[in-house]
Amino acid sequence: MSEIPIMTEEKAALSALLDALREKLGDWNAKHGSAFEGISDGQAVGIRSELMPACRTFADRIEMLAALPKGKVFAEIGIYSGDFSAKILELNQPREFHSYNWDFKYVKPENIDILKSYEGVFFHEGDPDFVFTVHPPSTFDIIYLNKSKNYAAIRRELAYCLERLNPDGILVVHDFTAWDPVQGIPYGVMPAVCQFVNEQSLEVVYMSLHPRGFCDIALRRTSNSALLRLGGDLPEVGRALLGSNQAPDMQGREPDGENLMTWPWITTSGNVESSRFAMACRTSLDAAMENQGPMNAGIYSVGGFCGRKFRLFLNNLIRAIDDPRYLEIGVFSGATLCAAIEGNTLKAVGVDDWSWGGLRKTMRSSRTSTGPLRFTSREPAP
Repeated sequence: MSEIPIMTEEKAALSALLDALREKLGDWNAKHGSAFEGISDGQAVGIRSELMPACRTFADRIEMLAALPKGKVFAEIGIYSGDFSAKILELNQPREFHSYNWDFKYVKPENIDILKSYEGVFFHEGDPDFVFTVHPPSTFDIIYLNKSKNYAAIRRELAYCLERLNPDGILVVHDFTAWDPVQGIPYGVMPAVCQFVNEQSLEVVYMSLHPRGFCDIALRRTSNSALLRLGGDLPEVGRALLGSNQAPDMQGREPDGENLMTWPWITTSGNVESSRFAMACRTSLDAAMENQGPMNAGIYSVGGFCGRKFRLFLNNLIRAIDDPRYLEIGVFSGATLCAAIEGNTLKAVGVDDWSWGGLRKTMRSSRTSTGPLRFTSREPAP
């Protein structure tokens, strides 16, 4: 049977547009010596080879799903029809399954029935940027991310997913591609993931293929991923990081829609026992969070922008290090430097132009440390 004439005309028209676009792109490349930026979303980078030491490839994501650990706490962000959710329950048999979506009106009724009949399923309706990030760090064993496709959004989502993943957990990202051949639009998923993997030193453990290039990639931490993040989940911190002077609304969002509630409080990840310094950070942080440490309480009254727990953490950390040497560039009111040296034996150097009145007097009156303390300046100190 021949094609309907109208459909044939539509195909011819689209083919002509694509031919014209390819010609224009070719002209651009020849003239500028580089690809047109508008055809991609995010800077293209490759994953470092040492982060893929034993990556296993599957024919499709269902095969890869079957290889993931069983009986874990599983989160799926973006479930759409629910077909893949049903496969997760069938093949992974999670201890808990958390489903996140703006709403569930597009989920097939038969899949809703499957989800509701499974013990340990939790539905989370609303903007996943908000309802997912209320969970504390290290909540999930496996996270399947299938939400945004633009670069800026996926970068944000990767960060808050990794924070809520257990140290030995697996983060799976769907649509690992730079181009959607169905809609003819760029995807920022591949550039964002590749950059994030390199920055966080994550290992690529699995990849699954797709006939149209909508691949999946599975990531986990390595021993080199161990890091300590000090941040805040407060709107004020988010506003400062975004450089905005506008107040967020009650859901922690800027007027332009940027979500400010995705920064972690204080979290650790990776194998901290592999490093003496990392262990010192961990024990000092744990003690500070419990308000434990010998630091003189008078240090809290020194004016400055660092918080109480950070002052105690820093004091504990200096105390835990053998033969500590401390350099602070930009002393301002001296609150951080006072916290570092109080009651500790160390060599400390403070560098500033000493323009803030009374700074050195404050420093000396607050000092109860042993060891040399030196002030340096590009100009004579007041």
